[in-house]
Amino acid sequence: MPATHLRRIQLGQQTTFSTPVAATSILRGVTDGSITLNHNDAVVEELGRSVSDLVVVSQRHAEGEVELQCTYEDILYGLFGLFGPVSQIGGSRTFNAPLTSYAAPQIYTVEYGATGAEYRVVGGIVSEWTLSYEANAGVMESWSLIGRSVQANALTGSLPTRNVTPVLSRHASWFVDPIGTAHGTTAVPGTVIEAELTINTNRHLKMFEGAQPLDWGEGRWEAQLTLTAEFNATAKAWVDALLTNRVARNIRAEFIETASTRELRIDFVGLIAEPVELFGDRDGNMTVELTFNALVAGPLNNWLQIRTINGVATLP
Repeated sequence: MPATHLRRIQLGQQTTFSTPVAATSILRGVTDGSITLNHNDAVVEELGRSVSDLVVVSQRHAEGEVELQCTYEDILYGLFGLFGPVSQIGGSRTFNAPLTSYAAPQIYTVEYGATGAEYRVVGGIVSEWTLSYEANAGVMESWSLIGRSVQANALTGSLPTRNVTPVLSRHASWFVDPIGTAHGTTAVPGTVIEAELTINTNRHLKMFEGAQPLDWGEGRWEAQLTLTAEFNATAKAWVDALLTNRVARNIRAEFIETASTRELRIDFVGLIAEPVELFGDRDGNMTVELTFNALVAGPLNNWLQIRTINGVATLP
């Protein structure tokens, strides 16, 4: 019987939604993953019988979840899955959130399992993406996937285990500024304890005729950045501003392992749009949780921009 901890996730980059490809890389840092074979088969609740012999057979499609330690290199798989492939320019890549149109996301064949229990998702599309930060810990990434089908298929063999570098909270610097002021102007050291950036693309499968979905569609994107902050003078000023007016901020999280070699920079624009409870607790000290909903404002004139430097010229 296959051992649970020997499961692995391998990715191949498809060009057509319905056409699988062999995996070309092992996704590094995966701590958990699952694939669900989704269907709605049902026994007809027929009058005149307690249990019927009539069965309705539905389409098959895939859903999945991936949790992984974020690394400077393999974060590209999630970002390509959100925003589509972006080429390096001067050693860096810049991903801009969609405003009036969508770039085509990278579609994956997702191989999953271990010897004796091997499957693949055809037409795997990232529908939700989350980046989670906790002080004095690693930075975690998670994906929700939808896909055209699940197939029993052997994992592609002989793929190399690539060297990657984890993104750590010790690499972080946080900046918070009023909208209209450039991201990265005002550092807020000793303030951010936890953070979670969640992006829901509302991508969905198009269920029409046939055994599997014919295609997929795009919905209105939703995004939130939730910060748990030490209730110091900096966080108190944000709360006090909210007493009488809206609070919108340009927020930057910058992670640098080695300058100009391995960097991750996230610029988010948000409006505090959820009730604020006073107070939380961490080790006997007061905290406050603030949830910012995505907002377009200057000088970024967008709601999100992510910049990576990692030495990866071509995603394997």
